[in-house]
Amino acid sequence: MLVVGDSKNRRRWNHGLVCELLMGKDDVIRGVRMVVRNKIWERPIQLICPLEIKSKMTMEELNKRIRVANNEDIPAESEQKDEKVIRKARETAKRKIRESAEDSEHYL
Repeated sequence: MLVVGDSKNRRRWNHGLVCELLMGKDDVIRGVRMVVRNKIWERPIQLICPLEIKSKMTMEELNKRIRVANNEDIPAESEQKDEKVIRKARETAKRKIRESAEDSEHYL
């Protein structure tokens, strides 16, 4: 989402990611809570503009950004899990490269 700013040049407006909708007493959406530059901002609907793009961000990544914006500690377990995934992917890639190299040697 774009956060409407004072500048006429829209490129200078801040970009944010909506993490929560704020409802009024009449159950109508009146505002949003969003992450902008690793900070939590609340803005009324009138001061945001939707962008016509789709995010590939998962809910886990969004929650991590929200925790960073709230200055909460990120558990070390999640960082270790990410590292293990990278290692597993690296090993899988190495194995596939070896297999393709062996296959190409048979054809020579």
